[in-house]
Amino acid sequence: MDSKAIVILGAQYGDEAKGNLTDYIINNNDIKYVIRFNGGANAGHTIIHNNITIDTHLYPSGIATNNVINIIGNGVLMNIMSFLWETFHLVDKNISMNYIINHLIISSRAHVTLLCQQYWDYSTNKIGTTNKGIGPTMACKALRVAMRMEDFLTDNYINKIHDMYNYIRKFIIWEPYTLTFPPLENNNFNTNITFETMDEMMEYELKVIKENIVFIRSIIVDTVSYINNISKNDIILFEGANAFGLDTDFGTYPCVTSTSCITSACMSGTGVSMRNLIDRNVKIIGVFKAYITRVGSGAFPTYQNNEWGNMVQDVGKEYGVTTGRRRRCGYLDLVQLAHSSLINCYDELNITKLDVLCFSDEIKVCIDYCDKDGNIILEYPSCDKKLQDVQPIYKTFKGWGITMNELKNIKKFDDLPETIKNFIIYIENYLYARIKYRINIKYINTSYSRNDKIIK
Repeated sequence: MDSKAIVILGAQYGDEAKGNLTDYIINNNDIKYVIRFNGGANAGHTIIHNNITIDTHLYPSGIATNNVINIIGNGVLMNIMSFLWETFHLVDKNISMNYIINHLIISSRAHVTLLCQQYWDYSTNKIGTTNKGIGPTMACKALRVAMRMEDFLTDNYINKIHDMYNYIRKFIIWEPYTLTFPPLENNNFNTNITFETMDEMMEYELKVIKENIVFIRSIIVDTVSYINNISKNDIILFEGANAFGLDTDFGTYPCVTSTSCITSACMSGTGVSMRNLIDRNVKIIGVFKAYITRVGSGAFPTYQNNEWGNMVQDVGKEYGVTTGRRRRCGYLDLVQLAHSSLINCYDELNITKLDVLCFSDEIKVCIDYCDKDGNIILEYPSCDKKLQDVQPIYKTFKGWGITMNELKNIKKFDDLPETIKNFIIYIENYLYARIKYRINIKYINTSYSRNDKIIK
């Protein structure tokens, strides 16, 4: 691979199968480092390890691959209870604690999400977030009252946790709260517990942290100097969470996440320098579905609340990795994809879930927005309210005319049916016309399996 730095980003609203591409690139190239740089426990990536499916939320996707060093950068919000659950989940999947300690480091600058911030999120959630405390943690960060991972390096972390809980008390009305995680097989970590009082929750969280403080301290590092001193001969993969449409500044504000999801976040979320990335001939890859999905509230111009949308949900198994919620499904929005490409400057694209649409006799894509009077909207809407008011203009393609099993067995672009080739070439030409530079849809997924990809 000629690039020594790869950035993988979601080009739509998340759930595009970024973890699938990350997993593929890690296992087919000599990747030495995988770095998470944004998001938090609200992310959900699925990887395959020894034919076992593993869902990660905070851990980088390289954790299941031998000899890859996994780094959680300063831009990631560390929900400490979710992180400990995920650690024990990995142990259940036969990834040893000793292996984790030797292959994972966390930035001392990463901010910490405590259960009180998670509860604050849960008690005030108005836009359908994952209730993982992302917004409240970022609010505390901006107000300069948040904890950071480096606080765990001394016993003063106990006072810091008390201070954080006392600060949050001012903003919430307490009601009994149940904390749940998927069951674990080989650990006494409580995966279902109800707290009658806020003090009870704080004491429980302190107890769990104290029991694991030696492990936590063993993986905290100044990752800025660490990352910038990585050999230029080693390949670094920067793994993005969430997606462009949820970016705090460029997404459908206010129905967005609270961390940056665009290309520049790989620098601000890790401390890697621009010069370092240029020297490594950085490559930026955007991942998008052949349709589009969205979890939670927020504008969705191409949403299909009908039989077609329901079929896509069922065939595509469109349920959130983190929340299990059904995703809303709609036609591919090329206006949104072009805007995403303009800002993120993708070098390559990965199209996923073409196979899900094998049932459909026709495939639509949105090629323009218009207002209620039929006038074409030239500028991409700057906020959720404006995007709600647009009317999509569609171009219709013939269905693939091929079964899912037939598509899965195709290994070369030239062997794809003309219907799919025309669809992919149209997208490339559309993006070129809109953003004035050409992007190759290099990776074409033909099934959900990691290795079922055509490389164009």
